[in-house]
Amino acid sequence: MTPSGYGDPAFDGLLEHSRPRVEAHSGLRLLPTYSYFRMYKRGDVLERHRDRPACEISVTLNIGQKPLDPWPIYVEGGGEPYGAKLKPGDALLYRGMELFRWRDAFQGDALVQVFLHYVDRDGPNADQKFDKRSSLMRMKEGASVHGNQEA
Repeated sequence: MTPSGYGDPAFDGLLEHSRPRVEAHSGLRLLPTYSYFRMYKRGDVLERHRDRPACEISVTLNIGQKPLDPWPIYVEGGGEPYGAKLKPGDALLYRGMELFRWRDAFQGDALVQVFLHYVDRDGPNADQKFDKRSSLMRMKEGASVHGNQEA
């Protein structure tokens, strides 16, 4: 089982703390939805996907990895895929509902990734604020810390 978690208080705090900077780079006024972390291990993959409405604007942040060789995350929006090679501390900002993302099998020992998700405060998905929780730093009803919540 791959360790992962939804709405961890520390990472939801990072979600809100990072919001002004993400707003500056995205050009949008944002509402936070949720954070999610995952620790990848050798052989793990990220299947090609797009995200749900709570992930209109997203950030993937490399917290740390061993060894330090970057593990590309591929992004595709209709043209040629781009392989972003994030090192620890690097982040990638993207439109989660619009762009496909995936990763081939991880060849390293471990990598911790945090995903921060937002919606446009003035857009059609504003109702996804806090991922429909009463506030940040609270579990979504029926969710598990190590559940199958999608990033």
